[in-house]
Amino acid sequence: STLTTTGDIYYASAANTPARLGIGSTDQVLKVSGGIPAWSAVPSQTAPMALVGISTTVACVSGSYTKLTWDTEAVDTHNIHSTTSNTSRLTVPSGQGGKWIISCNINQYAAGGSSGVCVVKVLKNGNEIQRAYNLHEGLDCQAFTLTFPASLNDSDYIEVQYYQASG
Repeated sequence: STLTTTGDIYYASAANTPARLGIGSTDQVLKVSGGIPAWSAVPSQTAPMALVGISTTVACVSGSYTKLTWDTEAVDTHNIHSTTSNTSRLTVPSGQGGKWIISCNINQYAAGGSSGVCVVKVLKNGNEIQRAYNLHEGLDCQAFTLTFPASLNDSDYIEVQYYQASG
């Protein structure tokens, strides 16, 4: 017998060639490397996350939607966003499809305290999946947040559009 230690595993290192894989260490997991089993450390499970923002004021034309482009990244764990190409997009990395939490916080400023409606649309691959309305009544500055769960697949991307009708 080629098994020498409690926990050893038999495997075939080639056709009709039995081999022994010694027991791994505590908390190791069994993986396949080069077509044969091997022990490995548990991979880190950092959840994919991006926190992006806009560093300047965005001038929005009254009565039309403006696609928001993000120029700052506070957090981007899996290259979800780029500040150089497709800056309006947050893209699901390969292998990270599933349930995501989407959250948008909008700080709106209406010069002179004009009244009107503001709308935030969240798009998935160019199609609207969520919308929030905010009516501001004579306030110069107001904030609102839209948070919701979304099912996203690998390579899906999220964009945000903002609308205001306050003149």
